[in-house]
Amino acid sequence: MGDALPSGGPSDGKSLQGGELLLRFLQAEGNRQIFAIADVSYNPVMREGARYGQTFIGPRHESAGVHMADAVARVTGRPGVVMAGMGPGAANLLPGVVCADIEGIPVLVIATQRSRRTHSAVKRGRFQYTPQLELFRPAVRYAKSVEDASRIPEVLRAAWRAALGPRPGPVYVEIPSDVMNQRVEVTPAMFPEGRPRRFAPGSGDPAAVAEAARLLCRAARPLVLAGSGLYRARAQQAFRGFAAELGIPVVPSFGGRGVLPDDDPRALLVLSSAGRRALAEADTVLVLGSSIGEPLAFGRPGELWGEADAKRWIQVDSDPAALGFNRPVDVGIVGDLRLVLSQLSEAISSAGGLRHAAGLAPHCAEHRRELAALRREAMGQGGSPVHPGRMVAEVRAKLARETIVVWDGGNTTLWSMHLAPVLGGELLWTSKFGHLGTGLPYAMGARLACPERPVCLITGDSAFGFNIQELETCARHEIPLVAVINCDYQWAMEIPGQSADFGGRDACVGVEHYPARYDRIAEGFGCHAESVSRPDELGAALERALASQRPAVVQVVTDPKQNELPPGLGLLAGVYGDDY
Repeated sequence: MGDALPSGGPSDGKSLQGGELLLRFLQAEGNRQIFAIADVSYNPVMREGARYGQTFIGPRHESAGVHMADAVARVTGRPGVVMAGMGPGAANLLPGVVCADIEGIPVLVIATQRSRRTHSAVKRGRFQYTPQLELFRPAVRYAKSVEDASRIPEVLRAAWRAALGPRPGPVYVEIPSDVMNQRVEVTPAMFPEGRPRRFAPGSGDPAAVAEAARLLCRAARPLVLAGSGLYRARAQQAFRGFAAELGIPVVPSFGGRGVLPDDDPRALLVLSSAGRRALAEADTVLVLGSSIGEPLAFGRPGELWGEADAKRWIQVDSDPAALGFNRPVDVGIVGDLRLVLSQLSEAISSAGGLRHAAGLAPHCAEHRRELAALRREAMGQGGSPVHPGRMVAEVRAKLARETIVVWDGGNTTLWSMHLAPVLGGELLWTSKFGHLGTGLPYAMGARLACPERPVCLITGDSAFGFNIQELETCARHEIPLVAVINCDYQWAMEIPGQSADFGGRDACVGVEHYPARYDRIAEGFGCHAESVSRPDELGAALERALASQRPAVVQVVTDPKQNELPPGLGLLAGVYGDDY
């Protein structure tokens, strides 16, 4: 990202409208898609977009557009871009922006606003007006309203840098309608040459790296906790090499799932009994790009992590504020994760290597036996409707290794965690916020950003209903992906708690769905569609969907009773509480 902004471009040396200045900036940053519903307030952008190499993807809801931009950022490492019109359009962005904020995903959010004259008026009853800057400010890393078109490039540079800063996240730039249309003379200062637009973190402190290596080499039962920061740093390949060299068990956080392929012999899961025993017994934990959040009990002593003061903690992150924030650590290292992994590898080798790399290896073998037994049990369920575990296992078996996998829904994600291993180094889901409905737009954004890779969404029917209208966007823009719906016609994750509190399954309230035909809805939107109610139908239906090279939906009617108690549900429920 240190290359220079080009000085050339359409209309260079002439006066440009504010919208064209925005486009010129995006072109220079390598952006290719803008997720935006057509709106008269940014006509200059839509009119000239193609000249600047920008394709407009028009979602059916602005919040889904944010999720699509979010997915672009996840799989490329650079901010996705979303736009919306003033007032209700901007308001519709907020759910997606809040999700990106909690997930730490860089998204450039651009909204128009009523003209500066209207905005500053002391009047009630202004149409399509709300103080947008005040709404967005708590959920973004940077928020600015542009008061003059000549300032658009510098505001965008500041926003872009903030989005990609030590704590990545969404940023908000507001351009009033009159500023969007305002003409200004282009000057060299607007697009300076030879200046880096952001500064990435460098290597870690050598003394801290040496101390971390010393602790790891002396450990009897070392373990790696791999977090979502490895994805943000695009460090999957570097981490796989590092993990192979160390040979010690790796437990991914919810957000780090997939940075190490699930079929790697060192991989464990947080929501498995073997994985949790490894966490409790480890004497040294190397934390890479994880905040050690609530699903990990904040690293505090107890059932998950064992006795107090029984572990040494090493934490590596690009954000200095993250080090030791949720729990004290013995060694903290600030730096680019790819560079620090290389440093650690060299330091460990210089120190003689790990003496007890296999200290927790028995738990890895036990973990593989656990998953194999769970898979055999699910695949042995041949009745109709389909067992949800069998559904996700068969889906994974049909997918190419390099497939980008997307999860959405509560219990569907738990089944997928255990029986749909992530092998291709890319998994998208809201691991920190649990924001239902992200699945379909995530899958769309990922496929647009990586057209050479297949994309598959595994979702529950409840989650799929949030953004089902985006199937029309898929068809309109010819986005080939496969969405497989675990269709049990209920809010399955809510049923155990209600049953316990209300006195039985029959007393549950508000958990049932109408038995909708999602395949027919998909057909109506112009997609390939399949409906499955028996296990022996599933494999062929998946093959047809994958072969269609179109947006495809496979509705799988699953056993509602089986879906109410997926593996890991009790362990997941146990991490929440008010005792911290």
